[in-house]
Amino acid sequence: MKLAYITRVRLPSQSAQSVQILSMANSFSRILGDKFRLISNSPTCVNQQTDEYQHVNWLSYKCNSLDVFNTLWFALLAVKVCIRAPDTIVFSRDIVVALFVVALKRVAVYEAHSEPRTKLSAFLFRLASKSKYLRLVCISNVLKEYYVANYGISEMSALSIHDGVSFNEYLDLLSLSKSELRSSLGLPLEKLVIAHTGSPSKGGIDLLAPLLLRDKDKIHFVHVGGTKEAILQLTQQLLDMGVSNIDFREHLPRSEVRKIQVAADVLYYGVSKEWSSYWCTSPLKIFEYMATGVPILATRFGSISEVLNSSNSYCFDPQSEQSLLSAWDAICSDSKVSSARALVAQREAEQVYSWDSRAQKILDFISRRSTV
Repeated sequence: MKLAYITRVRLPSQSAQSVQILSMANSFSRILGDKFRLISNSPTCVNQQTDEYQHVNWLSYKCNSLDVFNTLWFALLAVKVCIRAPDTIVFSRDIVVALFVVALKRVAVYEAHSEPRTKLSAFLFRLASKSKYLRLVCISNVLKEYYVANYGISEMSALSIHDGVSFNEYLDLLSLSKSELRSSLGLPLEKLVIAHTGSPSKGGIDLLAPLLLRDKDKIHFVHVGGTKEAILQLTQQLLDMGVSNIDFREHLPRSEVRKIQVAADVLYYGVSKEWSSYWCTSPLKIFEYMATGVPILATRFGSISEVLNSSNSYCFDPQSEQSLLSAWDAICSDSKVSSARALVAQREAEQVYSWDSRAQKILDFISRRSTV
């Protein structure tokens, strides 16, 4: 099989989208070798790509035009691939790219991370979905069910598969003690550290306020990620609620973020209906959390329940303060049970949710559905 991953996303960058695409490109490349190509937009020239991706057959174009022309440019690159290499399957997160490919009667795999957000994107997907050449990969089962129910996509032409993690990136850290890590990170040794990483606006951090207030002398909450402005706004919001045992830090290199995750006593994931993708998301940090072997405290909401459950984490109802406090008390009351759940999550991160495993399952799906 020959596969071309085509994206107008600028690579590399610190965004979760960039991390997800490059992780998949890495895995596709390891499996397919020179039969895989990544074609992307880039803020830099090709020669400035990092050593981490040197083995990837990567064609990078710098396209700073308006979004509509940017989209058309990469769609035309897809057409070029189809004409020059008709045996190549195109993989993309861009529906316009997928639409151009199926219009040429070539197989396109469209990876959906949410429902169509605009009338135009819904119209374009409906056009593409009428083609027998379209294949669909969704990042959660509930999202796949949405497309099947609303766009008439065949169950056989759609795959649901969550995102993943590079488990090996955590191996060296797992051999270090929490005290050693905390000393290097400026985290307190005498308190229980709850950590949250990622976007502060999507993190449901305010949901933790009742717990942070009740156990303010025992808990130190640290968050990493977001702009200075977003952090200041959230800090003030929590201070207005009386919460002061907080430690907010702006964007850090991913290596430092991993250190904070491993150094924590508990890792927190929260989401509410205020975030439009709460019902179908597959956030990278969930799988990063799982890789650490640290107990996870998470909202029981939307597609996250497809991954986190009572065997690998502690989930609570985001609309119930008592549910949050009970979940936290359960974590603290029996360290053997909480450690056992964390170990289950870690094994799943390594064996089920690795990027290589995800890439192989997608390739198997494409192989089964490559004939038209």
